[in-house]
Amino acid sequence: MKKSLFSMLILCLIGLQSVFAQSREVSGIVTSAENGMSIPGVSVMVKGTTIGISTDIDGKYTISVPADGKILVFSSVGMKKIEASITSNVLNMVMESESVGMDEVVVVGYGTRKRNELTSSITTVNSDVLENVPMPSVEQVLQGNVAGLSSTSISGQPGAAQQIRIRGIGSINASNSPLYVIDGVPVVSGDYSTVSTSGNALAGISSNDIENISVLKDASATSIYGARGANGVILITTKSGKHGKTQFNFSAEYGVNELAVDGPKSLNSAQWKELNIESMKNYSPYAGYHDGTDEGVWGFLTTYFNDDWDGKTDTNWGKEVLRDVARQQQYNFSMRGGNKKTSFFASAGYFQQEGIVNNSDFDRITGLLNLTHRPSDKLTFKTSINISTSNQKSLVNGGAFANPMLSRFFLLPIDSPRNEDGTAKDLSGQGGRFGNGLFNPVYLQENDYQKTKTTKVFGTAQMEYKPMDGMKLTSKFGGDYMNLEEQSYQNPIHGDGRGRDGSASAAMGRNFNMVWQNMLDYGFTMNDDHRFDFKLLYEVQKNNYYRVNAYAERVASLGLEHLVSFSKPVTANSTGSSWTSASAMFNMNYGLKRKYFFDATFRREGSSVFSDKNKYGNFWSVGASWLITGEDFMKDVDFVSSLKLRSSYGSNGNSGIGSALYLSRTGYADAYNDYPVIYYLGVENQNLTWEKSTPFNVGLDFGLFNERVTGTVEYYNKTTKDMLLDVPLSFTTGHSSIKRNIGEMVNSGLELTLNTVNVKTDDFEWSTSFNITKQNNEVTKLDRDPNTGEYLDIVSGTKKIKVGSHIRTYYLRKWAGVDAANGDPLWYLNGKDGETTNDYSAAKRAEQGQSVPDIFGGITNNFSYKGFSLSFQLNYALGYKVYDSWAKYQQSDGAYIGSYNGYAKHLDRWQTPGQKTDVPKLVFGGNHDSNESSTRFLYDGDHIRLRSLTFGYNLPSNLLKKVGLSGCNIYVRGTNLLTYTFDKDLDFDPETGDTGIISLDLPQMKTISFGIKVNL
Repeated sequence: MKKSLFSMLILCLIGLQSVFAQSREVSGIVTSAENGMSIPGVSVMVKGTTIGISTDIDGKYTISVPADGKILVFSSVGMKKIEASITSNVLNMVMESESVGMDEVVVVGYGTRKRNELTSSITTVNSDVLENVPMPSVEQVLQGNVAGLSSTSISGQPGAAQQIRIRGIGSINASNSPLYVIDGVPVVSGDYSTVSTSGNALAGISSNDIENISVLKDASATSIYGARGANGVILITTKSGKHGKTQFNFSAEYGVNELAVDGPKSLNSAQWKELNIESMKNYSPYAGYHDGTDEGVWGFLTTYFNDDWDGKTDTNWGKEVLRDVARQQQYNFSMRGGNKKTSFFASAGYFQQEGIVNNSDFDRITGLLNLTHRPSDKLTFKTSINISTSNQKSLVNGGAFANPMLSRFFLLPIDSPRNEDGTAKDLSGQGGRFGNGLFNPVYLQENDYQKTKTTKVFGTAQMEYKPMDGMKLTSKFGGDYMNLEEQSYQNPIHGDGRGRDGSASAAMGRNFNMVWQNMLDYGFTMNDDHRFDFKLLYEVQKNNYYRVNAYAERVASLGLEHLVSFSKPVTANSTGSSWTSASAMFNMNYGLKRKYFFDATFRREGSSVFSDKNKYGNFWSVGASWLITGEDFMKDVDFVSSLKLRSSYGSNGNSGIGSALYLSRTGYADAYNDYPVIYYLGVENQNLTWEKSTPFNVGLDFGLFNERVTGTVEYYNKTTKDMLLDVPLSFTTGHSSIKRNIGEMVNSGLELTLNTVNVKTDDFEWSTSFNITKQNNEVTKLDRDPNTGEYLDIVSGTKKIKVGSHIRTYYLRKWAGVDAANGDPLWYLNGKDGETTNDYSAAKRAEQGQSVPDIFGGITNNFSYKGFSLSFQLNYALGYKVYDSWAKYQQSDGAYIGSYNGYAKHLDRWQTPGQKTDVPKLVFGGNHDSNESSTRFLYDGDHIRLRSLTFGYNLPSNLLKKVGLSGCNIYVRGTNLLTYTFDKDLDFDPETGDTGIISLDLPQMKTISFGIKVNL
């Protein structure tokens, strides 16, 4: 028996020795196709066995493969699975990302993470949404695609800045704009121009060069950027090289633009004459100046106005100042490729867009080069450079007489803009103006201009070194240089330049933003259950701005536009400013059993904006998440494919107030009797410090039916304290206000994002993306009255800021309609309801709603069938009001109808006793102040807009192969095609920004375009 057992043992040992002798070790490194970075945590399995291992922090693996093992399977959350034949002992793999629900790899502050490990609130918009959009600014693409983010086009000027608000308005007087970060480096944004209607520092970036955009919304995501993250962070990642065959891509698009919303109709000549006669008849003091007949009244009026109508002229000023066809076009070319050591992405693009208003346009040339080189496994170099040059031509906005949009509504239809030969009138024989004092916009559009040329260079240089497994050192330098050349010209014949014999200005401004980052990353895993990642960062940033400008009058001759041709120099000056910041940051991420995740961030930041006493601020966050579907009790819940609960809390700061406001400053810009004048610019406040916010967030991410349905539900609450508020001062100080840390405000809300694959077959697919945001705002503290201790309200124009109310609350008299008996206007005495009065001064002002939507969001549907595709996006905003600031003149009930044209709403005016209408009786000179500010001109801004509609076709692959192409798509696209407003009385575009004020700015455009995309 013993002999038998001994023999069996010998045989087993011989068998094991044979097995071990035939097994072999296979090793390699796994990297990402998108950025060439190594991928830790990749599962490497021998197919058909239970033998497996995971890649380390550097993406490396070594696995023992039995003799019969022929295939390795590589898999990782968020990556496409790969099966590779074992052809040698070294097997390096390149994996592509696969964005499926919460499994995708997302860009976060100073790095990337898998979505299922996140504790923070981040929304990502990928390149398929960003490419070939007919918009010059990348921020416009975010509209309707991100829950909690409000993106509003406040001007239709091509190349204009977009107003972005993430989770509400966080400050009263400090900045409310998010921080923009491109390829890891904070950059400048906003409007740096001085002559353009609206400029945009980010308009130099082509959306076709962007891989994705991540919007960071909560403390866990934004506190890593310290004070600059108080209003949210928008991370823009440009496209980089990929391993493999070089890919060539070309796209072209051509389109036409028109008004997105037509706006109110104006009166024609016959209507204007009729209403003027009627208003004069209703004005009893002038009854003795005419015989009461229409002819007699009109004869008196033409003498009174010193303007007569020939009975034929009927000018539609809208058609005169707007283009019949506004064209736009864009062309983009890119190359992408690389090998194991070097990868690259290079692109060039051209974009050109004409504004709907004559003499307004924008064009841009862009170029991008991204290079990555890995001389060894330990060392990586990266560099990128983005160069753009753009030209913007614009016209004045607002109440200026040269504003073509003002002229569209104000100029009289009885006046003609052109001479008999078709040339524009210069009105020399009429004192340089029409009878109502306005200029001829047609002449100004042909002879005046405002131009801005912007050159922008943004570049980064980065070195990564891995001294040991799990450790990485990174040093990155980023430079963002912007140069603006601006010119304006006003001709000497007509317009504002007439009294000055012509005028011109020229300016040159430059801004240089420099950022240097040094990071240490270290990560390791213990017992496969504990995962630690640490990050240390030291970052310095410096921003320098300089501007020089000159202005002169009295041009030597027509056709000369440069300052050298003007004989009367008026002003020449220069100005500059700078600020610096320095920060140290520590970040820690901990994962337990791949289902419990924790992170913490601490950042200490110093800014030159504040005095030495308050220069530094401490900002932090903590976050946690629980991958519920990782628990055993969820294994039998088949329909739930992923479920995660997360929450975060922290502290951010805000210093967006300009530099050196804590000092008692002096100015030297003026002169008295040709001698310099010194004057005080501000009152000292050494206690001025950071505005602080404490955001709380809780969210639930879910995936159902094998990720056919994915989504997120979130609640947030952000309290802003020590607000940087302009506090009124006694005029005896020589100043109107001082900046102090006073006040408190709370923003809270609910967000829902839902993505569904409704139908998916071999030939047909239908998917839907939906998001909705419900937001609230309340001011909780303000400055107090020193005598009573009560909070002081801040009343400005149509708004009032009050404790307990929304920051953008209207404060107006409430319109009660028209007295049917006599046509008088009526208001509610108490500003709400009940008793009415026709005495405007007797009616009280009251809170009348807000100018910021309560609810907003978007819904996108995508359909595809055998190469055909159809997609459309609807945007909506509800629960807010907009105010027509120009209705005082255009709906004046006779107060200005003799001087200016008016809205066609005047045709519904009261005329007979008992008539029910909302337009009072027309009375020359006005009817009981009926045109003064009240809710009469306050409209519900609620609307739904067909933001985009695209129909395309992918040519068959067998056809493309014959001509050497890998892909070709042709499409037709519409933008802002339809706008539905729930208030039937609102004729203007409902998108006004958070002010809610309808100004006579250049309008938004509707675009229809045709395009083609070719891949080689």
